[in-house]
Amino acid sequence: MGVKFSNNASTTLATAINTTDTSVVVASAANFPALGGSDHSYITLQTGSTIEIVKATALSSNTFTVVRGQGGTSAASFGVGSQVELRMNTALLQDVKDEGPDPAVLKVDQSNNRVGILNTSPDVSLDVGSATDAVHVPSGTTAQRPGSPAAGYFRWNSTESQFEGYDGSDWGEIGGGGA
Repeated sequence: MGVKFSNNASTTLATAINTTDTSVVVASAANFPALGGSDHSYITLQTGSTIEIVKATALSSNTFTVVRGQGGTSAASFGVGSQVELRMNTALLQDVKDEGPDPAVLKVDQSNNRVGILNTSPDVSLDVGSATDAVHVPSGTTAQRPGSPAAGYFRWNSTESQFEGYDGSDWGEIGGGGA
């Protein structure tokens, strides 16, 4: 659950609203995303130069339940026919940034340039230490080796049916791949 999007959602107000209204009735909500549970969307209301961003927390038929004055805007009054659109705005972008991936699943530690998968405290560059299944490494033929490899590259060579690594000058077998 979280922030919901749709492309080019646009309609108009079916009833006027004042600065304290928390229900917004639109002509048609057909192109707006369905909202359930903790879902929400940010909707822009506009008439002339007056603009307000609202956080829509529920949608029933053509009626949105909203939190007024989001993204640095203030609650305003809007008349019938005012524009109602799903637009990119700072409130939406901040939510997307804040939501990010679940840190229990993917942790990016920018202070140490480390990534943890299923590990919230990575202690090496790429740490999958608490996983018990496998790591999917690149696989390809001898001809598909990287054109400009660097020391430390590791892959499965499907031509030779073996793991191989690059030592800075040559590719070599890493045990464990043969029958």
